[in-house]
Amino acid sequence: GRVVAPETPLEELLHGVWREVLARDSLGVEANFFAIGGHSLLAMQVTARLAARLGHDVPLRLMFEHPTIRRLASAIEAISTIEPAAAVRRAASG
Repeated sequence: GRVVAPETPLEELLHGVWREVLARDSLGVEANFFAIGGHSLLAMQVTARLAARLGHDVPLRLMFEHPTIRRLASAIEAISTIEPAAAVRRAASG
């Protein structure tokens, strides 16, 4: 399938983290994490890195319930008590 590029700052952040953890050059925001080589240990790495960069917890279950970047970004925005764009800007500048 075609590679769909990230469209929001949060999708960009997730995209970067997934590429680091999966050691992949290219992946689309609609690719399923577990179908492209991800597993539970890597999912834990993703959520730990995201929590560190966003400054709030990202529950591991979100990775299993929303295994694409696009769906995960929406889920994180839904649970965020902080304004996501500000957090992403902070993460990008840190």
